[in-house]
Amino acid sequence: MISESEANALLNTSLNNVFVTLLKVVPRWEDIVPAGEVIGSNYARPAITFGVATDGERINNASVTFNTATADWSNATSPFIALAIMNTAVPNTGRW
Repeated sequence: MISESEANALLNTSLNNVFVTLLKVVPRWEDIVPAGEVIGSNYARPAITFGVATDGERINNASVTFNTATADWSNATSPFIALAIMNTAVPNTGRW
């Protein structure tokens, strides 16, 4: 078991570059990397900003807002929280 201060340090260094993506297909549990992210029409992944970790928790209490679409995004079916690694949507556990 790690101490609270070690947990806080780990959270403060690991929960960075986290984004919400919109997918055009519903992801399956078996998928490690989901496919079919929305593109174009002013779409961009908004970042999730976390506060400093305390008590072993790091919380986002701010709104996450997408840009205003300049064309139809109706093909978006699923939100997905992803880490930005080389600009690719990658879940940290393979599960969502």
